[in-house]
Amino acid sequence: MDEREQIRDRIDLVEFIGRYVTLTRAGSTYKACCPFHQEKTPSFVVSPERGTWHCFGACGEGGDLFKFLMKVEGLEFFDALKKLAAEAGVELARKRQAPDPLDPVREIMGRTAAFYATALHRTDEAKIARDYLRHRGVAPEMVNTFQLGYSDRSSDSLVSFLQGQGFSESHVLQTGLLYHDEKQGSYRDRYRGRLMFPIRDTRGRVVGFGARELDGEARGAKYINSPTTPLFNKSQVLYGIEQAGGPIRKLGEAVLVEGYLDVITAHQFGFANTVACLGTAVTPAQLGLLRRYTSQVVFALDADAAGQQATLRGLERARATLRASNRDDRNAGRNRPEMVLRIAAMPEGRDPDELIREDTGGWKKVTDDALTLVNFYANHAERVFDLEVPEQKQKAVELLVEVLAEVHQEVARDEYVKQMETRFATAPGLLQRMVGDRMRLPEPDSVVAETDTEVGWEEPSRRPAVQLQEPGSLRNELERKVLLVLLRDPHRLHGQINAVLAGFEADLPALTAQDFIDNQARTLYGLLLNIESDDEWDVDEFMSGLDEAPASYLQRVLAEQDNVLSGMAMEGNTNREACGEAVGLLLRMRELESHRRLKTIDMVQDGEAYRAGMVHLRRIQGLRHAYNPLQPGRAAALANS
Repeated sequence: MDEREQIRDRIDLVEFIGRYVTLTRAGSTYKACCPFHQEKTPSFVVSPERGTWHCFGACGEGGDLFKFLMKVEGLEFFDALKKLAAEAGVELARKRQAPDPLDPVREIMGRTAAFYATALHRTDEAKIARDYLRHRGVAPEMVNTFQLGYSDRSSDSLVSFLQGQGFSESHVLQTGLLYHDEKQGSYRDRYRGRLMFPIRDTRGRVVGFGARELDGEARGAKYINSPTTPLFNKSQVLYGIEQAGGPIRKLGEAVLVEGYLDVITAHQFGFANTVACLGTAVTPAQLGLLRRYTSQVVFALDADAAGQQATLRGLERARATLRASNRDDRNAGRNRPEMVLRIAAMPEGRDPDELIREDTGGWKKVTDDALTLVNFYANHAERVFDLEVPEQKQKAVELLVEVLAEVHQEVARDEYVKQMETRFATAPGLLQRMVGDRMRLPEPDSVVAETDTEVGWEEPSRRPAVQLQEPGSLRNELERKVLLVLLRDPHRLHGQINAVLAGFEADLPALTAQDFIDNQARTLYGLLLNIESDDEWDVDEFMSGLDEAPASYLQRVLAEQDNVLSGMAMEGNTNREACGEAVGLLLRMRELESHRRLKTIDMVQDGEAYRAGMVHLRRIQGLRHAYNPLQPGRAAALANS
């Protein structure tokens, strides 16, 4: 009998699941309301004879003892196995496994958190941090639960500590805890004189830190986070998720706040289903993390102008994430509840920490009465648009149509449409038709990758030729692929590409240097077009005449040739196919550019520009989805050119 069978034999499935839900006997099985989605009629069935459980309701989940624990507590299989083995008294055989190269880095992070925590409790210098926590009303048990700490003002306290622990320099440098002082020629502590907040993953491992400045000296931002490291990316973690995971699953709802102390105060006052996004807007990865635990999320960000803008930005990203997630569920045939977002209407000038301390009942009411997306945007439209002006009312209604079209439950959408028709005094049936028309359009793609850097909403010709993205970004990869296609026959293909663009009904601008935001890509594009058009084209000869920098970049471009969708771009396919390839890539580039520009517009302060940007984005997306490079008429024209 293997370890898993021993554990199943020793742990009563009914008794174990009964710790999480109230089971009622029904013949040879037991029933309960499903712990993984909200329902009133029990559809969750446990079969002790088979050793299985299954939900016959909306979520359709099922499995054995191990699957239940993994799902109810958000554990990986091996973690669930270890926990159940300990309860059952089963000794797990030690299997040879390749060590995780990041384990030493994790150990350094864990020891550093303990080092900071010890300093907070034991050093005289840390009195400023202890006084601050006392002033903010943070209970001692919360200090210990979240392992708060203090980094002293010395520039090498942590350096000395880690050196004494015997860790290798390469592992220490992967933590982001130190920085290199060029003047001194040595490494220094990144955090000095700050209150330290360890940030943990779902398994409780320290992956990064938040740090608050305390003494008022102008040494940088009030709050700083760890830099991006092999363990830490602030867009992919949630502060407090280790402590909040269980309560979120039990309550069926997560409350998302902005600050570290918002989370700590919420937990201190009994609202343990609270987590924080580490930045000004929630990200797709953070929503994906929350979906492991619940389909219900309440946004409760600060009520000041920055907090409201953060909520709007977060909702734009969240809506795009939900569109993609729901589409994936439908395509995969998954039957699970759609994620529902609600927005708490925070009192003006109050943040969650203040409201919870002053009025816990008020906080509970704010989160319980959180607005649905439709009602939030309706309120927002009434605030920012003058509904007495027909053109302004048009913009308000168009904003509502975007949100209503994303409600997939037909009964709910129909009810919302009726409510909004009355609220915004639109003609009977008009809003329903507008929503139906919007739903027939192609769904927008999901959110642009977090690494994509924003650029302003200016005309392309006014945008400087600078490196705006990380070298590995999707946009840079697309630019290299377009250049790779051009390298077949620069002048001829350039003309063919622009002929196709001119043939679109949307009258798309021609391909120019302004389509490239990577400075190296733009330079190479210019060099290619400077070649005499009647010269016999030879890539190797062209490269031999380049300076070192463009020659090096050209080699990188040539390395992409196996990744172009239609195969080798330098040989084996026709100019017609290569041109079709390039137009498709270019449309995707322009879609990303439209996304990027849109993200920089203040939706409240400049609603007209935002709306124009959204229309432009939809047009590009529609063209890209509909584009067929081998359409007979177009293919013939290209073949004869």
